[in-house]
Amino acid sequence: MDLKASIVICAYNSVSRIGSTLDALVSQTAPDGSFELLVIDNASSDGTGDFVKNHRSFSLLRQRNIDCQVIPEERKGLTYARICGICQSKGDFVCFLDDDNVPEPDYIAEGIASFSDDSIGILVSRIYPRYPSTVPSPSMQKREHLLAINNKMGDDLIVWEGTSYIAPTIGAGLWLRRSAFLDLVPWQTPNLLMGDRTGDILLSGGDIEIGIIFANNNLKRIYCPKLILYHIIPSTRLTRKYFNKLIIGIVRSELTLKAKYYDRNYGFLDKFKRFSLLIFALLSFPFLVMRQDGFNEFSFVIASRWARFLGPYSQLLK
Repeated sequence: MDLKASIVICAYNSVSRIGSTLDALVSQTAPDGSFELLVIDNASSDGTGDFVKNHRSFSLLRQRNIDCQVIPEERKGLTYARICGICQSKGDFVCFLDDDNVPEPDYIAEGIASFSDDSIGILVSRIYPRYPSTVPSPSMQKREHLLAINNKMGDDLIVWEGTSYIAPTIGAGLWLRRSAFLDLVPWQTPNLLMGDRTGDILLSGGDIEIGIIFANNNLKRIYCPKLILYHIIPSTRLTRKYFNKLIIGIVRSELTLKAKYYDRNYGFLDKFKRFSLLIFALLSFPFLVMRQDGFNEFSFVIASRWARFLGPYSQLLK
């Protein structure tokens, strides 16, 4: 069986989460030997590497003629971990799974089959949430796409062609053509790329940037609803403090991408306008808190307006 896919899990302090992901890979219907597994231990301090090596699912996968490796990457940051995974992989296609993702049994087989022609560069999975007993508040549910959840995009295939817009190429369950990444993305000079998650810092956008680079080179980005996986959301991510931090990181990262690739300037007049919108939001407090889940709604609106006032991450535009 030819090796077709490389499943890359970028792991940082993942002992409490990654077991469910490994178990789900054992249940895959893809033929034995058609994929490999690389776990990139990204400067973990909780023994993630040893935990994975000794996990029962690691042994079961090897019994299926599936090569499994734990590869250390001491440069902390998701961008470095992704680059390490792609450079060490051998498959035609690379699929990035987070350490809290649980794919359906036919996930890998569907991913391999979905690269039907050479014009396809990226596949985006359909991601459902698995919430804990803590139910997200209405304001959080309205913004659950910020938690890398996109199942409401629907049942139909979506093809993003052209270069005029940013497509939601979410990193969880992101499939890409390995040769295109190595040819097009400046992986040898990672300082030219968005830094993405580093430890607990909620900078983002590295996954979206890969999609932009692929699109700029005439490769299709496709939302493939048959690629189903579940994102396990811990209760720690359903707090107002975390959501505010998440909103600020994502909004500023989006502004950075627009400035970097679409020449969106952020001058004095634009900053004055965004400051005015921030003040208007603050003055709207009595009206916002009267809505359902009002205090969270007010907090999240202010976080978004504050992020837009701060603008792009200037250090990433140098």
